[in-house]
Amino acid sequence: MEPMFISTKDTASERNKAKFKNLNLPILQEMYMGSTDTSLKCMLSNTPAFISFKCLVKGIVQDRFRIDFNHIKQKQSGNCASGKSIDKGKYDPSGLFRNRHLSSVKARLDLIEFLTMMPVCTEQHSYISQSSQSGDITLLSYEHENWPWHLRSKENFDMFCNNYNIGFLDYTWFLEHMCDINVPSIRERILSSKTITASMLFL
Repeated sequence: MEPMFISTKDTASERNKAKFKNLNLPILQEMYMGSTDTSLKCMLSNTPAFISFKCLVKGIVQDRFRIDFNHIKQKQSGNCASGKSIDKGKYDPSGLFRNRHLSSVKARLDLIEFLTMMPVCTEQHSYISQSSQSGDITLLSYEHENWPWHLRSKENFDMFCNNYNIGFLDYTWFLEHMCDINVPSIRERILSSKTITASMLFL
């Protein structure tokens, strides 16, 4: 796959961010689209992750990434505020995306957190946030055709999880988690599980 992300500045930090995004993009394409070769799209509008835009200063056409990784479960917070992302960990998804390789052992919980998300364009993401002001949002709030590939069937889920050494996750259990707004975050549940051991997670 050709690199899609290019460093915005010639610094070690920015080069590393671009490197990890390029490494992680095919993993998330496999998770959400079903194949490392299928371009990432918004699950709601079916619009592409990358669009070309001419820089108004440099005058050159550049590819722009317009996808947000949206935590599916949103708990209504009241007071006209957007809902709380139940499964969100310490870092924003964009930070997880650009700071470590999701196939590494150290990133296993990060990869599992991405299983609780769906790719949406920035416009649709804003609409989801507006909807979460009115009530809770779970996987059941979306039409099945809009579900990311890995959640549409047990076969899909097991195939992806086995490919990335998280085959200890049970599809039925995970689906119930995605449909229940009242259970703790996925990280909390995994780390407190009596059936999922540290050796499963980090070996």
